[in-house]
Amino acid sequence: MKKPFIIFLLALNTVLLMAQEAILSPFTFKTDELKALALVNIEKDPDSIYIGFEPQLLKNKHGEGMLIIGYRADGKTDIYYQPHLQLKASDYDDLGQGTHAMKAVLLENAYLRFSEKGLHLFTVFTDILGREILLKIDEQNKSATKPFGLLAPVGTNSENPTGLMLVFLEDFYFVRRTDTEVKIQIGNKNHKMDRFMPMDGKKMYFSRYTPHPITVTVNPDFSGTMEALPIHNGKAQRDEVQHNIVFNEGKPEIESIEKELFEQTVRMSFTPAFPDVRHVKDGEKHTGSFSLVANEKTGTVSGKYSVRNKNGTVYLTMIPSDGWKPYPKNRFLPKMIFRMAKVFRNWPKTYEWNATIKPTADKHYEINAEWKRIQTNKKSR
Repeated sequence: MKKPFIIFLLALNTVLLMAQEAILSPFTFKTDELKALALVNIEKDPDSIYIGFEPQLLKNKHGEGMLIIGYRADGKTDIYYQPHLQLKASDYDDLGQGTHAMKAVLLENAYLRFSEKGLHLFTVFTDILGREILLKIDEQNKSATKPFGLLAPVGTNSENPTGLMLVFLEDFYFVRRTDTEVKIQIGNKNHKMDRFMPMDGKKMYFSRYTPHPITVTVNPDFSGTMEALPIHNGKAQRDEVQHNIVFNEGKPEIESIEKELFEQTVRMSFTPAFPDVRHVKDGEKHTGSFSLVANEKTGTVSGKYSVRNKNGTVYLTMIPSDGWKPYPKNRFLPKMIFRMAKVFRNWPKTYEWNATIKPTADKHYEINAEWKRIQTNKKSR
């Protein structure tokens, strides 16, 4: 009878420990709930200002409606948005070289829709120079689309990132040239959309779209006081981000963090589990790997992490050194594109997250964390 009783006591001790413990976590997600987006490229027939546009449908804390990102030749962006949307320029600082201008526009009768025949886009607005811009794409192809998933290379041109912004594109596809009406007009001039290599036996434009984007920013830059998160039944919560906790020799560690978004689960996992920095002793160093998945069809971003304590200050580093890997079951043509266009898989490798955590006199902890771009041995393009 002693052995079952001992097992019971050990189990009870574990339950009590989990109920009383808390953990210090430096990790979080910021998500942006986009309903849909399309990319219209005119780089080969550019305007004096713009080389492309990105209409988006929003349904999030900013409101519900449409905005259009104008990609400028100088690397910056102009944001055109419906007046009822509550937007700030800082929301788009990680796109290219930052926001140049923002302008509220009516976007009357605008739409961004999808059907079995493809993309249907229409919008008219006046830009910051007073020119009327018309974007119209009406795809009426009789063949079914064959979409796939990928990670958009949105962070390729960001010079001073404030987070690792990942835009996963589920059900992504290109606009087909056959049976498609296109009109791109800026002022009095018509522009041709860029063309792309044939896919699935069809001629393609380089313009592309997804009705299911998943946007997540990993660890936005932050400086301030860290709050320990209470652990209940192996889980800890910060805002809408859940931390899944395991115990190693009685000490809590982060096995993964996750957040629900549009019936999807964005999850970042650590191997081995990430230690509570309060339990990393002076002189100790821990290393491991991490992987982030939003949907298995959109692939995986992965890399390495390290934690070390030097003279009471804990230094954290995280690099997506493995880049992005596509869904293994993708069809041959998408895989070939990814091999040819290395930017799709390599750009995350050029990001590095560094944080320092120090104890304060009042027994709290201060963190200073930020992202930067780094050079890698392999070119990202």
